[in-house]
Amino acid sequence: MDSCPFCNSKRIIKAGKVKLKREILQRYFCKKCGKFFQERRIKNKSYPARIILQAVSSYNSGYNLKEVKEILSRKFGEIPQSTIYSWIKDFSQVCTFSRIRNEILQKFKREEMILRQKFFHHQLYLFQMHQAKLNYQLKFEENKKFSLLKEYLLKVYERKIPEHIFVLEDEELEKRASQLKAKLLPIEKIEKESVAKSLLSFL
Repeated sequence: MDSCPFCNSKRIIKAGKVKLKREILQRYFCKKCGKFFQERRIKNKSYPARIILQAVSSYNSGYNLKEVKEILSRKFGEIPQSTIYSWIKDFSQVCTFSRIRNEILQKFKREEMILRQKFFHHQLYLFQMHQAKLNYQLKFEENKKFSLLKEYLLKVYERKIPEHIFVLEDEELEKRASQLKAKLLPIEKIEKESVAKSLLSFL
């Protein structure tokens, strides 16, 4: 927790634990408004958010319900398959991949959907590319312009992009491109409803 949910103050401290049936939550105290609170849980769900997230993520990674149940059972103990199905159904509207999951699985094996590659630039980075979703989007005429982006990302995955371009020499020091100060044009803030905002409604 970064701030108090009541007054938004960052003057919070840990204040013990709250033991529930399936998890232990951290309890906090706000020094500004004097209220206690605990880590957020998903509304109307008796299971911890991490278990529900694991279930939905595994299903959208190509595992069927029986396989998802086995994955969760190994990590968290026995969970009814009907419960897992209800989670997948509840979050189908905000997890946009669920709408195209069946079509994707007809064209890609589970292990082919996401390409992964490790890079080291001062620290270890995991590069991931959801080629299944990218290919799906490129079949629409209005998205054909992103075909060059796909080519670039594939070159990154295949290590055909020189890795030294991510590190620039500055006298005797090396700076990552992400550390450089850039002059940016004025930014106009535009607010709109998104999947991420929809997910917050479950908390």
